Amino acid sequence: MSYKCTVNPEEDEGRVILQKNQNFLTDKVLRPLLTGGYISNTLLDVLIPTVTCGLENPPIVINSVLMHWLTSGYDIEGRDNNDILRNMLRTSNISRLVVAPIVRFKHCVLLIGDREKKQFVIYDSAADKYTLSEDGVKMKNHVRNVSLKLQDVIEYMKESQFRSRWGFRYERVKIQDDNSSCGVHTTIHAELCYLNGDRSMRPEFSDVLVRKYRKDLLTKLFTKQLFPDSPSYVLRILKELPTVDIIDPDKVILT
Repeated sequence: MSYKCTVNPEEDEGRVILQKNQNFLTDKVLRPLLTGGYISNTLLDVLIPTVTCGLENPPIVINSVLMHWLTSGYDIEGRDNNDILRNMLRTSNISRLVVAPIVRFKHCVLLIGDREKKQFVIYDSAADKYTLSEDGVKMKNHVRNVSLKLQDVIEYMKESQFRSRWGFRYERVKIQDDNSSCGVHTTIHAELCYLNGDRSMRPEFSDVLVRKYRKDLLTKLFTKQLFPDSPSYVLRILKELPTVDIIDPDKVILT
C-alpha cells in the first residue's frame, strides 16, 4: 500500500507502516526515528498526541496543519477550521492546556497555552543558538503572530467585554546539539507540558538520552492509545514492528 500525504505535498511517497487515528505513517516518515534527521510534520502530529494522551489530564493537542491554517488564512481540505478549533476548546475543561507544534523555516517549537492563567509559553530548542540569524528572527516573529491568532480564536468565544490579553514568554530550555533534533525536543517538552519553570538542566535533554528517546518513540507509536480529541480511534499496524538493535538501521523498516 502506498500513500502520499495531501497536507504536506513535500512528503515522499512510501509504504504505509502504521495507521493511527486518521494519520498514515510511511516507512520514509518513520525512518528518522532510527537513523536521526529531521522529523516531518506528519510524524510530529502523531507523536505529540501519543506521548501526552497518557497524562493524568491530557492537553488539547492542535496539530501543525491547523496551526499552519491560522497563519495562511486558507481552509484546509474544505473544512471550517475556525469551528474545528472552537469545538475542541469549547467542549474541553479549561484546566486542560493547549499544546501545539509550530513548524516553519525547517524548525519546530512547542507552544503551550494555559487558558486559566491566560498565557503562552514557548519552548524553542534553538532560541539562543540562532537568535540573531535571519531565520531565527523570522521564526520568533512567526511564533508571536501564530500565538496572537490562536488567542483571538480562544477569546472570540467570549463576550467582547470579557476578552483578555494573554501573556507571552520564552522559557529557558536545553539547546539542541545538532540541526535536526528540534522535533524530538518539541515532543519531550510536550510530554513535560504540566511541569513549570526552567527546563534547561533536566536530564531528559542530555545528548545521549535524546538519541535514545528518538528510538523509544517508535515503540510508543505502536501502542493502542486513544487520542482524547480525535474523531477516529483506529490503530492498524500494517507491518510488524521492526527491531531497532541491528547493524544497518536504513533497512529496518524497508525489510
